[in-house]
Formats: sequence, structure tokens, C-alpha cells
Amino acid sequence: MFPIHIRINKRTLRMKFHYFLYMGGVASVQGFAPTIAKQLGYSPMVVGSVFTYLSMLSFFVKPIIGIIVDKFRVKRIMFLACVLLCGLTAFALKFVQKIPTEAVANLSCNTTTELHICSINDDHLPQCDDSLFKLIK
Repeated sequence: MFPIHIRINKRTLRMKFHYFLYMGGVASVQGFAPTIAKQLGYSPMVVGSVFTYLSMLSFFVKPIIGIIVDKFRVKRIMFLACVLLCGLTAFALKFVQKIPTEAVANLSCNTTTELHICSINDDHLPQCDDSLFKLIK
């Protein structure tokens, strides 16, 4: 058959390697983010909203950073700042608290129907507080 000639541009090899590692990291986290969020007590709507917000933020921030880098010639500084910011953000996600999902509900049907929702975890919601009473008509 025909001989295949592959040429590798060695000047861009480091950037390609970084892009490969970055996309591998993003794909591994983004694939399991809904599962991790569900274990923390967040709904699928919250996870979808966060991904939508991140996509919109990325849409606006990437061109702005490109303009700054082109105008002031600070590619290395901006690159390191973005990598540091991504690392700090990923580290901060470890400290997101779990949403309390354990609750006890008491439904009483008299002249009015009352639904009392009480938290099992004392540190998040007071036990059967009056502010948790809801009337259902």
C-alpha cells in the first residue's frame, strides 16, 4: 500500500501533552461528578446548573484571557495562574459539606392538614422547630 509519513511538531509537543493530561483529568471528574454530587445530597438539577454555569463562564473567560495574553505577552504567567486556580478550586471541593437529607415527617390531619418536618441531624436543623411547619391545603 501507500507509505504513511507522520511528522510530529516538536515545538508544540509540550502543549499537546499538557492538553492531553488536562482533558483526561476533566473527563474523569466530569464523568463522576453527578455520582459524587448525589452522594453529597445534591439533586441532578443542581449538577446540571453548575455544568451550565461553568460552560457559560468558560465561553466568556477564554477569549478575555486570550486578549490579555496577546496584548501583554504574559503567556507563562497567565498559564501558571490558571493552573494554580484550577488546583486550588479542585482542592477546595474536598471541603464541600454534605447536605442533610435525613428527616422525619409527621402528617396530622385534623381541621387543617399539617406536615411537620424535623431533622435528624441536630447540627443542621433544630429538632421539630416551628419554622419547619408547613400547611398543606
